[in-house]
Amino acid sequence: LLVSPATTPSGLVVSYSLAEPPAGMGSMGGVASAFDKADRLRVLLVNRTAGTSLDTVLQFTPAPTVSVPLRLDIGAEQEQVELTMELRRGTAALFRGSANIAVRRADTTAVDVQLAPVPADVLLPSNLAPLTAYGDTVRLDAAVVFATGDTIPGLPVAWVSLNPEIASVNQAGHVVALSEGQAQIRATHAGLLGLATVTVAPTVHTVTLQAPT
Repeated sequence: LLVSPATTPSGLVVSYSLAEPPAGMGSMGGVASAFDKADRLRVLLVNRTAGTSLDTVLQFTPAPTVSVPLRLDIGAEQEQVELTMELRRGTAALFRGSANIAVRRADTTAVDVQLAPVPADVLLPSNLAPLTAYGDTVRLDAAVVFATGDTIPGLPVAWVSLNPEIASVNQAGHVVALSEGQAQIRATHAGLLGLATVTVAPTVHTVTLQAPT
């Protein structure tokens, strides 16, 4: 009597590495601080044939390297699996990365996932001093941050003035006062936005009479 052998599970050993900081940025800065605050590791496996195979959240202690052994049941000799890994603080994702891998039945596959920062907000300065003359300028600094509030270095933002008749802004964040009033300046990155209010309040220093009347 011949019978089909029992399905032998496949294995995955998942590790991670952090993406390098952008060229010229020097140290990891806020990236290292956010990494140290991670306390959860989420692993999501999606089988191209069968759909979601695994979605689990594990306790995590920050370390330079970590390997996570996983078990995966597949129906064919080889199947394509998409792996997503997240480092989280509570339920907020701090780092995320994905990899497409071929898993063979009864084999153990090692995969290293490169994790990139996950932006959560764009912060702009508040309580800006008024610009007291037409043509005065001020430079605004925007910070793209993690859910922990730590800055992600090197990420660009797009600038726009919502009141261009009062103050203009260029793509370096330089604001120029044009007329009296308040202007909302917006900085955006990947669908996230921050707002700053710039007040133009010209100050009269002298009054000159130009005719006897």
